[in-house]
Formats: sequence, structure tokens, C-alpha cells
Amino acid sequence: MSIRELSLQGLGLNALPKVFCKLIHLRTLDLSCNQLFTLPSTFSELTNLEDLCLDSNCFANIPESVLTLRSLRRLSMSCNEDLETLSRRLSSMNHLQSLLMDSCALHWIPSIVLKMLSLKKLSIRSNRIHALPFACTLRDDLKIELAGNPLQIPLPC
Repeated sequence: MSIRELSLQGLGLNALPKVFCKLIHLRTLDLSCNQLFTLPSTFSELTNLEDLCLDSNCFANIPESVLTLRSLRRLSMSCNEDLETLSRRLSSMNHLQSLLMDSCALHWIPSIVLKMLSLKKLSIRSNRIHALPFACTLRDDLKIELAGNPLQIPLPC
């Protein structure tokens, strides 16, 4: 029997054991509401993972081991109050469709993220974003949720 969905929400975890990453059939993982600030490098062995929730933890950036997950379609890291920037390496996540980063401390979004063809939803509500790069050339098929940001209106082109 292989585990496909797992929720470890609100358990006060501050680390994951490396053996955890042997759950190679895992498709959905909820690690929200813990004390995590990093993930083991072996996390990248979760090659079938499609949906990852890291909301309400202590991340200051997107862990490198997450950026290598090629099957990931949905990444949620909302309410990580120390998260100020998004890695340009997000562009290597060719299957990512939904990126949720609400209520973090983001100041800007790299233009490369807005050009990710697989990305269909970017939720960056309640951050510190003043402008979007290339606001006049945004794709029609990308839904961006911006409420609660101190945007300059009109958006600069």
C-alpha cells in the first residue's frame, strides 16, 4: 500500500526526517501551520508530488528542494511572513499551474515568473508589491490576484 495524500497540518513540526522523503508515491502533501523554515535536500525525491501546501510556516524563501519537483502543479506558501522574494528558478517548474503566496512580505515579482506558460493562477494578495514587471504585456490566460497590495495605479508599462 502506498500513501498518495498526507496531511501533517498543525503538528508543530520544525523539521522533517530524511526518511520522510521515501514516500515516493505521494501526490498531495499538507505541511501547513508548523514551524518549518527549511526542508531536507532529500525532499526532491518526492518526484510524484503535485500539490504542496507550506502555508503558515517560517520560510524566508522557497526551498531549493521544492524548486526541483518537476511534477508539482500547485504550490502554496501563504502566510510565511519572512518570505520577501521569489526565486527566478521558479521558471524551471514547467508544470506549475498555481502559485499561492498571499500574506507574505513580497516586494516584487520576477518577470520570468509572469512568463511561465504553465502558470494559470498567481495569488499574491496582501503583500508589499508596488508594481508588476511588464504590466502591459501580461498574458490573458494568467489570473493574478493582487488585492491588499500598495500598487501604484495606473500600473507602469
